[in-house]
Amino acid sequence: MDARQFAYSLTPTPFRTEATAIDLVHTEGLLKSLCPGCRQRVVERVAGRSKMSVNAEALWEYLERHNLSQNDLARSLGITSGYLSLLVNGLRHPSPAMRRRLASVINAPNLFIRT
Repeated sequence: MDARQFAYSLTPTPFRTEATAIDLVHTEGLLKSLCPGCRQRVVERVAGRSKMSVNAEALWEYLERHNLSQNDLARSLGITSGYLSLLVNGLRHPSPAMRRRLASVINAPNLFIRT
């Protein structure tokens, strides 16, 4: 694995949602092969990630106010109701793209909380 493959391996995929500091420990040799600027960006990218969860109270308030069901919201987001349930219950953390989709549908300032 070269430096480009290493940087690509840190990119989230449907099966791998995030890289951790443990990944960096296991690939320390590859990390050393990166230029100092690239190395710093990779370390910041992995270490600086914080998870955001859906604020269930804000979501339920929105659904009540607009007389919508969880299924209606899931349909409008283009996801399954099961996945929405996982997000609401904190068992999954929404990706940045999913957070943007949620924010575009639900206009609530406190929709996400940092965990």
